[in-house]
Amino acid sequence: MGHFEHLKELSKKEQVVFLAAAYNTGFDKTKEQIQKASQRKIFPYGIAFGENQHAYTQITLFYYSEI
Repeated sequence: MGHFEHLKELSKKEQVVFLAAAYNTGFDKTKEQIQKASQRKIFPYGIAFGENQHAYTQITLFYYSEI
């Protein structure tokens, strides 16, 4: 995972958020691009649909917290 060495320093929840964003954004993106993407509220309909959407990472974190 080369440029994701910083994951070792993060809590498990922060790791889940980062990796969920990387999965959706692309593992080839920079750490900064992935972190920015983690905050985007474009789930489930995408960027063109502007109303009542959620950040995919927050949904992922919710389900992670349930296990």
